[in-house]
Parts: sequence; structure tokens; C-alpha cells
Amino acid sequence: MAIVAAMTGCGDRVSEPDGLSAKSARAAAGTTRAPAATPIAAGEAASAVERPSDAPDVSEFAPAPAVGQVSRANCRMGGCWWYRYLSVQREAVPSLRYRLALQGGESGPHPGDYPLDGADAVIRWDAAPPIEAIVDCSLQAPRVSFGGNASRLALNPRGVSGVEQGMASLYFATCHGESGDDAVLAREYGYDVK
Repeated sequence: MAIVAAMTGCGDRVSEPDGLSAKSARAAAGTTRAPAATPIAAGEAASAVERPSDAPDVSEFAPAPAVGQVSRANCRMGGCWWYRYLSVQREAVPSLRYRLALQGGESGPHPGDYPLDGADAVIRWDAAPPIEAIVDCSLQAPRVSFGGNASRLALNPRGVSGVEQGMASLYFATCHGESGDDAVLAREYGYDVK
């Protein structure tokens, strides 16, 4: 259950230096692309021509997260919370949706900088049952749900509130294959959801 608490906790903020490209800003802000995820099914990314007219355009989103992928949920007060993808089900109607089973874990104390990915941390994984989550990838209505409690994320170039930072981390890792500062990522992908 540590992961659920981390999904709604406060995290560290990093401002983007002025005049940097999105790639440089990501590096300056400690934002990283997740390791290449393997698609769930061959031919998963269909072209616009092959896509039915009522299916959502998923071209702006990353391939599905790989089972076993580890992403940082949140860090604060010397500790970090993590999640590992145990199962990933991808649906494409009415939007790009992922049904996930996640295992939570934590690391720390971290006396210096927080680790950006699981390779740089010793993670103690929870023995609790997997956490069920739903992530709706949408540039207009991004949403994360835990145990039936859905939350529409107010992703924007100024960053989300501290309460939403863990959910924003899960959203960006799942939908865009990246982790790091949510304000930098929101600017890069064009989110300005009020």
C-alpha cells in the first residue's frame, strides 16, 4: 500500500532553465525516457490510414510499457516510492486505456539526490497483493484510477499539485514512456489541462 500513498504525496520540483530545448530541459530537470518498452502485440502501432475512423489517434503516445518495467512514483523526505508493471492490458476505445497491475516498493533513505530510475536504487518490494490501476492516455482528459477512484489530472506547464505528482508520474511513464518533472513533460507534450 506504500505505492498508493506515494501516488498522492508531494514530490520534488525542478524548474526548467530558460532557453533549453525539450531534450536539454529533460536532462536538466532529471527527466528520463524509460527503457524501450516492448509492444504487447506485433503491429501494435497502426498508421492513420489503417485506423478505423472511431478509434483514437494513439500516435502521440509511446508503445505499451513492458511487463517488469520499474518506474519512480514519487520521492520526498529522503525516500522514494516505486512501481513495477506486473501486467498490462491495452484498450483503444474510447481512448487509449491501460489496465495495470502494479507492485509497489520503496527505497531510501537517500541522503543526496534522488535516483531517477530503479537501476540506481535498492528497492524493497511490497508483499501486498498487486495494485489495480487504470490509466487513460488523452491530451485533453488524462486520467488515473486506483480502486475505482478516478482522478482527472490537471497536467500543465506549471506542474501539477503535490497531491497529483505520483499519479502524474504513473501517467507519463505509462503513456509516454518517460519519467521526471511533470511540468517539463507537460510542456514537451503540449498538455495544458485546466
